[in-house]
Amino acid sequence: MSMPCNTQCAKRQMLAEFRRHPAYCKNNAQLAKISEFERNYRSADAIRWYTKDSFLHTMINEALRTEDPRVLYIYRFYISDLCKRLEETSALNRGCQKSSFRVYRGAAIDRDEIEKFCVGMLVGSNGFLSSSRSSEVAKMFMGLDQITGMSPSQSQTNKQQYVLFEIVIDPDQTIDLMMADVSEQSNYPEEQEVLFGLGTTFITKQIKHDNQHNVWHVEMTGSSEMGELKKEHTKHVENGVRYYDATTLFGVFLSGVSSNYPVAINYLQSRLRNMTFNDPYRASIYYFLARVYRHLGKLQHSIEYFRRAMLLRKRSLPQSCYAYADTLADLAVTYSQVNNTAKAVSLHEQAITLFRRILPPNHIDMPLYYTQLAYSYWQEKQYEKAHSLLLTALLILKEDKTSKFSGITFTMHTMGLVKYAMSQREAAVSYLKEALELRRKFYADDHPSVAQACYSLALIYMDNGDKQVALDYAQTALTIYQTKLPKDHIDLKKSTELVERILSS
Repeated sequence: MSMPCNTQCAKRQMLAEFRRHPAYCKNNAQLAKISEFERNYRSADAIRWYTKDSFLHTMINEALRTEDPRVLYIYRFYISDLCKRLEETSALNRGCQKSSFRVYRGAAIDRDEIEKFCVGMLVGSNGFLSSSRSSEVAKMFMGLDQITGMSPSQSQTNKQQYVLFEIVIDPDQTIDLMMADVSEQSNYPEEQEVLFGLGTTFITKQIKHDNQHNVWHVEMTGSSEMGELKKEHTKHVENGVRYYDATTLFGVFLSGVSSNYPVAINYLQSRLRNMTFNDPYRASIYYFLARVYRHLGKLQHSIEYFRRAMLLRKRSLPQSCYAYADTLADLAVTYSQVNNTAKAVSLHEQAITLFRRILPPNHIDMPLYYTQLAYSYWQEKQYEKAHSLLLTALLILKEDKTSKFSGITFTMHTMGLVKYAMSQREAAVSYLKEALELRRKFYADDHPSVAQACYSLALIYMDNGDKQVALDYAQTALTIYQTKLPKDHIDLKKSTELVERILSS
């Protein structure tokens, strides 16, 4: 995402955050390292600084693991540099490395986590991932006895298990995989470090346990599948930069993927408090706050903030025509969730009328708005109208070669609902399962959109007497909602009732 990164202001913000951190604010040795960074850091040295035994590696990965938009925005100065240097080094490596090779990573993880691993599973990382061309280096970092090769674990039942990941990289099959041999830029070249970029994914090929040394061996291959999906989704989000400021979109993008809605609200409210009354981006903050409140089930709050955004954008027509229409469409979605479907249909139709004035008929944004209106038609039992709109949306999506993720999961899901309402069960299940598969690939497994697809599938299987399959989907949805949503959220209530209904049937 296009963000203001390489500025002295951004650098000062980041250093101030480091110096305030509880682990460093009274640690003179670490404060001295922070001052050294302030004096000597150059963008070209980003990888070398990352490999140093210092505050930087720890702080950056802690921020990436927690996905706190506020902290990540503050760290943008360095994260942007590191990503650029990795991309450059990766491109150079691709020219030199033609054949397949292996890298290794050792880790100590909870038994519950290793039990989740299965062959064919897609495994992703939140942060930058370090590995080594040497298995001995990886074993040393995971804490194995250097003489016997034994792990500290006594058996497979111990809470902490020790895992040696063996990653096979085929350059011809993973062209988009962001990884770089950084040994020449490292402070510790003997570690033969290979560094993977943000959000790298792997496919599990083999899992076995070495009973003699009490070590798990997990063989994986690099996968560019998630990178492609994220690239398409990022492209879709970046289209909004023309209408919204990048700083606001940063928090919304991260919270959308991680579904950390309370963090997003704090971030956006903080932005709002620091704005002047006439700030040109105030409407954007109102708009995104409304969206996050909707995710939390605070629908009246959502309606209120959408109305505020709508009023501000209406004042600046015709320049704000796209943003105004977008706000109308999102307000309509919220009205559909409070079951005011007539109001939702009216607002959606107004929005689409405006979009047709400013966008070409096959514009990639149009399928989303057609699908939103189709969903409202489905609520009103106008199934033929809904079906016709969804066919139009799918036609545009299939003609656009970049639409692997953008908008298509919502369209697939809604088509599944409409097909079932039209008594086409097999087609309904097919569309819903495809939507579920795409959502699981892009989002975390516990994202609410995954739960929505599981809930819809559970209803269909329950109606058709497939009790066990229905229960599996319903319990998956319920588990996600219990983790991600407030206790009074309507989706959590409906999901709880569905599980109880299946169990009592």
